[in-house]
Amino acid sequence: MAELREYNFIIDVVGTCQLSCPSCPVGNIGSIDTNSKKIMQPELLNKILTKAVTECSVRGVFLHNWTEPTLNKHLPELIRIVKSFGIPCHISTNLNTTKRFASILLAGLDSLKASVSGFSNEVYQRTHRGGDIEVVKKNMRYLSEIKAEFKLNTNLNVFYLRYNDNIDDEFLMKAYAEELGWRFQSAWAQFMPLEKSLALMGDVHANDFIVTDDDKKLLDLLALGYDETLDACKKVKLDWCRLREVEMVLDSSGDATLCCSVYDAKKYRLGNYLDMPITEIQKQRYDYSICRSCMQNGFLALGLYLAPEINLIGVKNVLNNYARRLGYSIS
Repeated sequence: MAELREYNFIIDVVGTCQLSCPSCPVGNIGSIDTNSKKIMQPELLNKILTKAVTECSVRGVFLHNWTEPTLNKHLPELIRIVKSFGIPCHISTNLNTTKRFASILLAGLDSLKASVSGFSNEVYQRTHRGGDIEVVKKNMRYLSEIKAEFKLNTNLNVFYLRYNDNIDDEFLMKAYAEELGWRFQSAWAQFMPLEKSLALMGDVHANDFIVTDDDKKLLDLLALGYDETLDACKKVKLDWCRLREVEMVLDSSGDATLCCSVYDAKKYRLGNYLDMPITEIQKQRYDYSICRSCMQNGFLALGLYLAPEINLIGVKNVLNNYARRLGYSIS
């Protein structure tokens, strides 16, 4: 018997987010008519996983992509469904909601990642627009208490997005996270989704998207300048895409989409997962020229941080930013 192909399932269990972050399509594009706005029901997730385990090996289920999973009132039950199949379950959250966190952890969640970009609201709200870092910090402490009280094994992680102007806050957030027993990771912020990044280059795949004045303000905050970063990433020769090969991406209606980096469902919807064999879904994913454009222009290497120069570019631009504030210029 042939060995089943492995996939991670990335599933948006709601169709929206309560924040409007400028580096995310929910904030810089908003609603596209065909993007699902539904809340996934437990019965649908159970059907999806019942089918999935018969046609592939499910390595993990991530109940998030572009949206905020804690807005789904059924999230604890959704986690229990994933765990009933013996599959690891993970969520990423902006941690700005105040409901169900105890029940979310007690449902058996394997890991929770909190995305942040500051320690003070002055900094945080520039790039987590509509959020409140004090709510986030309060929820972090509460989650630590729940984990300790019930002796849970859930991995609690802070994912800090680095911009030109928030490095001082990074050290403060790192200290706070470690005090609470959270793991801390940071990465250079990027401009998403893929269609918006391609719009910067005038690519034909982004004809329906424009780079707005708001986008330009966000680009000024990025430590990874696009021209120099993409030049570095283009040197990384890739003929295999991990996002396409090992990730199955579904929206809250159970529709499969091309990959986790694109947003426009009207262009990149492949069909409903329950109505198609996974082999047919995967076959369709090789038919999109945007994939070649992504790889050839270096966006895949950028998205996966594969170019060795990326960190040096970010550090150089942060240092230049500090120098300008001090009245100096460094090359």
